[in-house]
Amino acid sequence: MKVEPIAPFLGPLERSVTVPKSPADAFRIFTVGIATWWPLSKFSVSHGKAKTAKTCAFEPFVGGEIYEVDENGTRCAWGRVVAWNPPSRVAFTWHPGGEPAEAQDIEVTFRNDGKATRVTLVHSGWQRLGEKGASAREGYGEGWGFVLGEAYATACA
Repeated sequence: MKVEPIAPFLGPLERSVTVPKSPADAFRIFTVGIATWWPLSKFSVSHGKAKTAKTCAFEPFVGGEIYEVDENGTRCAWGRVVAWNPPSRVAFTWHPGGEPAEAQDIEVTFRNDGKATRVTLVHSGWQRLGEKGASAREGYGEGWGFVLGEAYATACA
């Protein structure tokens, strides 16, 4: 019997931003409005290939797909919605261009913070990437900082 090595535990990655929107508006912009703010030129499956990503979408229901569409109309899955609780929470799997078996878990919460909303993203499930987990977590640390703190926050301004 062959014993497979166990991937080391890598804790969840958390990023937060406060935006000047109600929880309902912040939730809507993050989900169904994703094509208006997601930085496809920097973060897409098509980026750096011969094709260019043209749009992305977030289907607003449990089981809905999160995906991008390239210039040829080809759709590429990023993940699936596993919880849809507007305006306070959305959770989804995350495997942009990868295998669903390696999908990580993302939960985004929207909490009223006076006249603004605190949006917190928690990305976990790194062990499903095996040896690539630690480097993926490090890369996403920077990536989510930009995506949430720059692109999404700007769309909400």
